[in-house]
Amino acid sequence: MSKILIIEDEFELREEVERILTFEHFIVFTAANAFEGLEILKTVKPDLILCDILMPGMSGFDFLRN
Repeated sequence: MSKILIIEDEFELREEVERILTFEHFIVFTAANAFEGLEILKTVKPDLILCDILMPGMSGFDFLRN
């Protein structure tokens, strides 16, 4: 099964995308910000990362540079 990491600061959007992808039988990991996403990447190697661009603290572009 494919693993997907969702990094999204808007709770409702993050939960809805997670629900849809889980229904489609993906293994889904979620993070509320880029810092949480980086922590998840220490233990999980996702096949796909869906990342918001405009987030407080660290933008999606900065996340991708790390």
